[in-house]
Amino acid sequence: MQNLGSPSAIILGYHSKMYSFIDSQGKIVKTKTIREFAEKYNFPECLARSLASGYRSRLRGWCSTSKKPRVKKHRERFLTRLVHRPTGSTEILGSSITHFARRHDLCENEVWKLVNGLKIQYRGWILQKSLDAVNLGLADDPVENYSNVDIDTADSGFRSC
Repeated sequence: MQNLGSPSAIILGYHSKMYSFIDSQGKIVKTKTIREFAEKYNFPECLARSLASGYRSRLRGWCSTSKKPRVKKHRERFLTRLVHRPTGSTEILGSSITHFARRHDLCENEVWKLVNGLKIQYRGWILQKSLDAVNLGLADDPVENYSNVDIDTADSGFRSC
């Protein structure tokens, strides 16, 4: 029987932990060691450690899975899902709103308003959680009833005659 204080027992216990990271597509990647992650995805090991510990919440399109409150807030924003209603495609927001807006040729300020709840829809993009709320019947009127209304230019919920 091995002594729990022996160096081999400490090393075995150290390597039993799995480290997980979220990539830019929202997939969780697990590795046995931080060094393995750093070598596989071409990061300096010190930056990979800071991502794993939660010192950094995001790094080069990757997101930390640390349980720190600040990291949790950034992870929720990182994993925010947006749906493009005309095409039906769903994408995560990713590392920044600016990158998302540039990738889809959108105005950054308007995407900020959409993500922060100041807009319902912008150029066909809508928050997944808003769409789910409507589909579950939590909202008064289904979104499909407003498919002909330009929500971007409407300044109130009332239509003029």
